[in-house]
Amino acid sequence: MPLYYLEFDFSEDEAGNACWDALASVAPLHWDALLAEAHSVLAWCAAQGEPGDLDAGFCWDFDLQAMLEEAQSTTPIALAWTPAGWHCSTALPDTGRRCLSLTISGAGAFAHAFGQCWHTD
Repeated sequence: MPLYYLEFDFSEDEAGNACWDALASVAPLHWDALLAEAHSVLAWCAAQGEPGDLDAGFCWDFDLQAMLEEAQSTTPIALAWTPAGWHCSTALPDTGRRCLSLTISGAGAFAHAFGQCWHTD
């Protein structure tokens, strides 16, 4: 699946764990499409196993943050993801850009498969 909104930057730590960081900023019109794309990526990851601390033996983990940008201020968006979908407890206005920051980390076979599937190598 091609990615239109999320462009991942790759890094690797000294232990060989891979990390992909993406930051997307969209107008309200494109918010649902961005969330659908992020859901596709995270659902693929969840199909590989439960997320959790790599040091505890999990094969992948993620960090997700969202912000609303209006004029000269930013406001956090209370956004959570589960394999069943998104939960947003923040009422979003029809104005302002919406930013999504997604970090995925993985090790071993997961890292290789992620890079191959999402063309992030």
